[in-house]
Amino acid sequence: MKVAILCPYPTFQFFSQLGVPSRSYDNNATWTVALANGLAGIPETDVHVITETDNLASSKTIIVDNANLHFIKAPGKFKTLTLWQYDRKRIRQALDEIQPEIVHGQGIENQYGYTAVTSKWPHLLTIHGIPHLSNNAHRINPFSREKLVELLAASCLRNARHIVVINPFVEKVLGLRSERYRLFPIANAVGRQFFEAVPQVRDAALILSIGYVYPLKGHDILLKAMAILRKRNVHAKVVIVGPLANGNYVSDLQQFVGAEKLDVQFTGFLPPDEVLTLLQRCTMLVHASRADTAPMALCEAMSVGTPVIGSRVGGIPYMIQDGQTGMLFESENTSELADKIQSLLQDGATRTRLGGNGHSYAHQTYHPDHVAGLTRSAYQEILSAA
Repeated sequence: MKVAILCPYPTFQFFSQLGVPSRSYDNNATWTVALANGLAGIPETDVHVITETDNLASSKTIIVDNANLHFIKAPGKFKTLTLWQYDRKRIRQALDEIQPEIVHGQGIENQYGYTAVTSKWPHLLTIHGIPHLSNNAHRINPFSREKLVELLAASCLRNARHIVVINPFVEKVLGLRSERYRLFPIANAVGRQFFEAVPQVRDAALILSIGYVYPLKGHDILLKAMAILRKRNVHAKVVIVGPLANGNYVSDLQQFVGAEKLDVQFTGFLPPDEVLTLLQRCTMLVHASRADTAPMALCEAMSVGTPVIGSRVGGIPYMIQDGQTGMLFESENTSELADKIQSLLQDGATRTRLGGNGHSYAHQTYHPDHVAGLTRSAYQEILSAA
């Protein structure tokens, strides 16, 4: 079976092979890397990944672990304004050369899902972000770029026939009906290295938070909870990993840290191997997001056996069984979050139990062999019906 996966895909680990002028950490979609690697390990599966990046002198194909990675030089402008028509043309040209049996698009808010559902080949569409939810949360201007993305997402759904549901929240909030779509419940894949990581001695006072640092991810909620804990004489260090947004949000966080005398480090973006090292060392991961579908930070932390605390929003309650595989708190309730953090800091037995249960759940749900097997079966079912 020859499959083409249209998706964001990182370039930084192929810096020398691609001959790119500088390292870029864009397109760090770790789940597509894990899925492609898992599928490439299944016999009689010819995997082709098609991705766009502007960090290229020219388009280039390389083969890594039996997967064919096609890096296409992206157009420099007129992307969103044209609803990615130039991007779609380039990707279609690559598809014409590959001649896949099935096309798998990742995302409804980008050129990849759009091209997949409008191509001439049988398709599968995986939904990740839900643009209208994030736009509503940010009160986006109706004449903005984000609203154009929302229109593209709606077009993808109109053209789609076969959809991967990575979290029941997606099916619920989008009203995906089985009589309209063929739905496949398959979670995102986590890289094999997270499951195979050797346990390390943990820093009992290190709290980790991973995600793009902007208001929707709720880092201010976490820091307010830490300020409450400091007043209780409960001290811990917080490391926040993720790209820093432009604007006042990050500077406001930094000013709050200084005023409250908190021990907080902002690392910016870190590649997956460095994230893994921090997940092995920290005592817990806190994800205080105000809205989220299926955050990879939680998937990866649970895969390593790191205890997790998440906000009770979006798809997170479907990922964490409160008190069993992790802890949940009501979004914006900084006092409740402080209580949960304090309880984990002071109770090693509970940390061990939650981390172990989370790891078992992650292995059953996010392991790349499991996810790839379900995805390969979905391809076969679609092709058989066609």
